[in-house]
Amino acid sequence: MNEKKDKVRWPLVLGIAVIALIALQIYRLLPPKNIIISTGREGGAYHQFGLTYQHILDDEGFTAQVQPGPGSVATLQKLVKGEAQAGFVQGGTANTLLPDQAAKLMSLGSMFYEPIWVFYRKELPVQYIFDLRGKRIAIGEEGSGTRPLATLLLADNGINASNTSLLGLSNAAVVEQFNNGQLDAAFFVASPRADSIRNLIQLPTVEVLSIKRIHAYQSKHPFITSVEIGEGAVDIERNLPHQNKTMLAVTANLVVPTDLHPGQIRALLTAADLVHSKAGVLEKQDQFPSASFTELALSSYAERYLKDGPSWLDRIFPGEVVTIVDPLLFILLPLIALYPLLSALPALFNFGISRYINRWYGRLRLFELRVNTIDAADIPAEIERVEAMSAEITAKTKAAVFHNVALYDLKGHVDFVLQRLRKRLNDEHTNRQV
Repeated sequence: MNEKKDKVRWPLVLGIAVIALIALQIYRLLPPKNIIISTGREGGAYHQFGLTYQHILDDEGFTAQVQPGPGSVATLQKLVKGEAQAGFVQGGTANTLLPDQAAKLMSLGSMFYEPIWVFYRKELPVQYIFDLRGKRIAIGEEGSGTRPLATLLLADNGINASNTSLLGLSNAAVVEQFNNGQLDAAFFVASPRADSIRNLIQLPTVEVLSIKRIHAYQSKHPFITSVEIGEGAVDIERNLPHQNKTMLAVTANLVVPTDLHPGQIRALLTAADLVHSKAGVLEKQDQFPSASFTELALSSYAERYLKDGPSWLDRIFPGEVVTIVDPLLFILLPLIALYPLLSALPALFNFGISRYINRWYGRLRLFELRVNTIDAADIPAEIERVEAMSAEITAKTKAAVFHNVALYDLKGHVDFVLQRLRKRLNDEHTNRQV
């Protein structure tokens, strides 16, 4: 009775174990729900975009949190330390990372242009960046993306802390010191939509420098491009700027850790596409997100996404379903493709076994034909030959794959031939005695 119960239980236990294993694998495929996005200061373009991402990710079933900070350099350090899962990073700041730190991060693409704004007091005779030598220049807060880029461009023009007063001021302090006449120039890297740019360009005592020698900067720094800020592009009602400006620019990248879950990457790229594919002040429709102007290694998934767009799975199913189904397809599709071959394997196997057994039947047929015609003196030797063949068949078909009906039929026929030979041998003995 107990043995019967055990026979019933084992399939049930095995089935439960298989289901539990599949459930565990599905659980492992699900992405973590929390995504922390590191941005710049509140009111800046990075922070505004971060809030937009937050709403989109919340709708996708994630819990997104926006963390404002000084800027790109600080964001990179947060990402390296695992304190954030994504962040907007300004072009030209990846060189602040050590090689082993850079290896821990990857880009999901560039998202939008960021002009490099150089504001200066109108009363100063400034035509080139090198005209700012010896002046009081705000180069961005410590940890901001503006600071290393401003330092780089100033160094190209022979300006450094030994010959010029370089100040790490907040956006509010820059406006205050321009109004008080305590500041001569300031560098900003920001979208024309940023509040900091609108606040500065409205100051009557401040002008925006139109950059000359664009190609010289671009050839020296590959991550730098250029943009045209049209007359009235920032504020059309007040006609700001008052004339067209040629400006250096970088792109903002969406950066993530290399070990970020594919489901989170998929959700971030979906948000990026919804937000940044639209035409902007400087961007054309569908120009961004882009694989261009990325200093860090581009995510392989992002590379496919930016080249071909969302997969057919992304277009049909919710993100959570795609996260589970996508990796399973790598297993299922080959199996589906191989199904015709796999279904034909039993027939092919049986055909091979049949040919193997038929070769024995060919030999056995010769013995059978000689049963009634062989000389009586040769019958014992013939019996030994058939018995040897029987032993050979047994030895060469021990593997489980040979255990089928045709093999047992063959052995039965061998025994039948042996019986006939032995019967004839007995008959010959009886006849001689008579």
